[in-house]
Amino acid sequence: MNQIQLNTPRLTAQLVLSDKEAYLAYSWKRHPPGREGELHLATILHTTDGGNIWTELAWDRTWWSRMVHQALPTWPPEAVIAIDRTAKGLTITHRDEWVPYETGRESLWRSHRSRGRWRTSRVRPMNYEGTDSVESIPDIAVQLPASMQLPKLIEEKAEREWGSHTNPP
Repeated sequence: MNQIQLNTPRLTAQLVLSDKEAYLAYSWKRHPPGREGELHLATILHTTDGGNIWTELAWDRTWWSRMVHQALPTWPPEAVIAIDRTAKGLTITHRDEWVPYETGRESLWRSHRSRGRWRTSRVRPMNYEGTDSVESIPDIAVQLPASMQLPKLIEEKAEREWGSHTNPP
């Protein structure tokens, strides 16, 4: 198992569905960097009881997604740009922000979660000379209902162990 130490996270995306249910996406700075030099690691937390319990979503990908996109995208993502939920499941938008100098390889991705597994799809190549920025995804302010409790992001959360049964960072 690889042990990764993470520092205080940045909130990069959120989705509030009701007074009881919400998703929060955080990006943690990692030490040491990931296999391919990734400097950050995303975490998505979910609550259905007004924030009493926040559950971290696993980054398990479908077999087909791993076969079709073996090397890309960076998995798990470094940061989540947007979260949405449809009748088919949860959808996140993310990018390969750690490879801005590999021309033509970095892309915007959308990943769908259904039945506990993620399926990735490429949206488009990044356009760093035009509309896209090489800057990190900005922090956002938490906007939860007043009755909802924030997750307790404490020191115990800052150290994790990743087993071989998942897609390790």
